[in-house]
Amino acid sequence: MAKIFGREIRVPRIHGARVRNPFRAAIDRAVEDRVAARLSTMAETDDTIIIGTRSGRDIFRDRMNYDRATIIAETLLAWRTNPIARRITDAIVEFVVGDGMAPDIKHKPTAAAVKEFWEHPLNNLDEQVPEWVAEQSRSGDLFLLCSVDANDGSLFVRAVPSEQINEIQTFNNDYRQETAYIQQDLNAPPYVAYDPLDPEQTQFMLHFPINRPVGCTFGEADLTPVLKWLGRLSTLLNDRVIMNHLRNLIVYIVKGKFTDTRTRKQREAELNANPPQPGSIVVNDDTEVWGTLSPNLQSFDANMDILAIKKHIAAGIGLPLHYLAEPESSTRTTAEAAGTPTFRKFKMRQNSFKRALATLCTIAVVKKIHFTKKRLQAAGIAVRADDVTERDNSTLALAAARIEPVLADLFDRELIDEPTYLLLFYEMLGKDYDTDGPQPKGVRRKVQQPEGVSEETEPGEPTDTSTTEDE
Repeated sequence: MAKIFGREIRVPRIHGARVRNPFRAAIDRAVEDRVAARLSTMAETDDTIIIGTRSGRDIFRDRMNYDRATIIAETLLAWRTNPIARRITDAIVEFVVGDGMAPDIKHKPTAAAVKEFWEHPLNNLDEQVPEWVAEQSRSGDLFLLCSVDANDGSLFVRAVPSEQINEIQTFNNDYRQETAYIQQDLNAPPYVAYDPLDPEQTQFMLHFPINRPVGCTFGEADLTPVLKWLGRLSTLLNDRVIMNHLRNLIVYIVKGKFTDTRTRKQREAELNANPPQPGSIVVNDDTEVWGTLSPNLQSFDANMDILAIKKHIAAGIGLPLHYLAEPESSTRTTAEAAGTPTFRKFKMRQNSFKRALATLCTIAVVKKIHFTKKRLQAAGIAVRADDVTERDNSTLALAAARIEPVLADLFDRELIDEPTYLLLFYEMLGKDYDTDGPQPKGVRRKVQQPEGVSEETEPGEPTDTSTTEDE
């Protein structure tokens, strides 16, 4: 018997002889010394006191799994049952997507490849994109599971519900570099994040969060801060409906001169057995007086309470009140001024989603190049979408008409070049000018000289207009 870690272990024999190992005793002593050192009491220092504790990011940043799952479930339920929650989500989709999004690529072979990916029957992104925007708004995250056909490099994409992802694994030193996505089902394998350095990767996941605090891996839904107030508004409205319904129920009060309690109860039973029907005529004498009861609901106070809650919801979402069926002002100018922050928010959201789609299209081109060896360009892929608002088109057109003569004069005088001229003009139109693309060559007009100034006169040199007599 050998004694290791305080336990007696039976040593096997070979042909009746004990197996001898000259290093056994030394190995056993070294292992026992190491274990004893680990179990021994160590002095606490500033370097050892935090061992085993959780970081502040783990405690205060990312939500606990049950908390996040509860919020996603409540948000989905609110979207399904609450009209205001549905309207908020639909408004975000309408502003971000508009009449639709489409890839914007100048290289024709690459544009054809992206169009094939975009319009493939298994992808059909024109139908999926609005669903993705709504899912991102409801859950705060968009998880896209991508599969690549190794035969022709075709990319297929499906959105995965956010509640199916339990954990996002990242690099230890950077929470934005994601490596894997752990599913709620512990028996299911994790999804691997997209690796641009692995061209042979045929199945991976992309993650596009919104409203993500610094240090967190998951995003936050747009409806998260107003879920409680959406519920309170629904409760208040439901109570008002019930009270108004009860107010329409007529309760009769019959006052009469009854000789005793038995006679009163007999008359009450008679009326309950044969209550007056609507439109009927009731004839009685002066011994009975009929009346009805109706509650005083104070509807004006209720309107103020409902408006206060709606303002709270509108402030949390960033929408003006007239987007929630509540006229905020009778003037159009006030309503338009209230929409400016909303348009800026939707523009930022639209740009973010356009970058996500551009990333997806770029990956589709990269996989097509790798598996088919086609000559495509993975750079310069963009996605175009409609303007968030059209109310400023006339203002932009007026600004462009007013600035064009000034820019043209500066260009003719060689004070600005072609890119600067076009960049400033496009800014007046509210459009982005591609300074990296091919630049057109402008033609300058001849500047007319003032009267009495010749073309040979140097700038700043006084002109002698005096005349001399012939000698």
